Amino acid sequence: MTQEERLAQLVERFKEDSGEYRDLETPRDTDGKRRLLRSLMNVRMPRRMDAETVRMQDEYLRARAEERGIVRVGDIPVTAGAVSIWQGDITRLAVDAIVNAANAQMLGCFVPMHACIDNCIHTYAGIELRAECSRQMNALRARYGRDYEQPTAVPMLTDGYNLPAKKVVHVVGTRLDASALYSLKRANDSTWHHLVGANLTFRHQQLQVQLTAVENIWSDSIYPYRDAAYNQHYVRGRNQAVMGASARYNHGWFDAFAELATTQNNEISNLKSEISNPKWGFGLITGSRFYPASGISLIALYRYYSPFFDNALGYAFSETSRLGDENGGYIGFDITRLSHWRFSGYGDLFRFSGPKYGIPESPSLGYDALCDIQYHHPLNPNLSSLNSKPSTLNVTLRLRAKRK
Repeated sequence: MTQEERLAQLVERFKEDSGEYRDLETPRDTDGKRRLLRSLMNVRMPRRMDAETVRMQDEYLRARAEERGIVRVGDIPVTAGAVSIWQGDITRLAVDAIVNAANAQMLGCFVPMHACIDNCIHTYAGIELRAECSRQMNALRARYGRDYEQPTAVPMLTDGYNLPAKKVVHVVGTRLDASALYSLKRANDSTWHHLVGANLTFRHQQLQVQLTAVENIWSDSIYPYRDAAYNQHYVRGRNQAVMGASARYNHGWFDAFAELATTQNNEISNLKSEISNPKWGFGLITGSRFYPASGISLIALYRYYSPFFDNALGYAFSETSRLGDENGGYIGFDITRLSHWRFSGYGDLFRFSGPKYGIPESPSLGYDALCDIQYHHPLNPNLSSLNSKPSTLNVTLRLRAKRK
């Protein structure tokens, strides 16, 4: 069987396997067929494929590797000592192992024809790679809970399958969440921010406990932008201590979780006065998530933040984008049992014991409720195009009120 014949058969087999795209028109040219096959492989969830199709895929990908050109260690010149520097496509390297920039789900990139290295490695390794990653992640979730995600810098080793490399080391890289940066008015145009901290994690079967301590140090004193009553407890000064403890327990059909944190913030006697003695505030979040049946998730949560609790680089479950003197209860649901349909919603009742929303004296309270209905179905998409999008119908109902 020639490569063209393998490619044509693989396209039809993967279309049939997808279900949704079995009626998709197959391009006549070779490049179009290759793009379609790659797209079908990219969007395919890890599940069983018949042995004949897997064997045909392996033969096709190994022949493609030869066509694209395999780079062996002997082909790379030594730069200095035993170190070599090489720039190129790592899916062509015939080495002991290559490193993949993976995501926290460890299942590869699902975007059709995406140019990231995660997508390329899974494409040229074949569907067996995603299946092995799924098996390893399922084993980790059975141990640490169904919401487990691979931590940053913790490697996962798999076979290379149809890659020239023998093994693949999958690692989640560091990520910066720009929304976590706290906007502050500084005495100077710029200031140094130093962080010193430690984290201790204990895991035993379904239980996980974490202890964290962080010290924030600024080279200049910092203040909130507005000298308003509802900002009087926010971070100010040149340092802040943060300590926290969290616990999580998974027992098959439910998760229980709790987190307690305390922060040191500096007190002021009035909005215009200088900082006096430091005050400690604490925050608490506790709740449970239930899975009464497949495709149904329920959650109940309670939170409390004392007036002096505020973390300069932290956000938490709160009615506002910043923390502060809040307590409230939350319930939510997510139902995906029906094909193409998703029902989700929540109800939240909250109260602030001190000034909030610009209220100078009296406390504020309110409620927030939402129901969301989604219908999602592909509308004859062309997977070989990056601009293809499925059709989606979304209806959202929301009730919200605050006392001001």
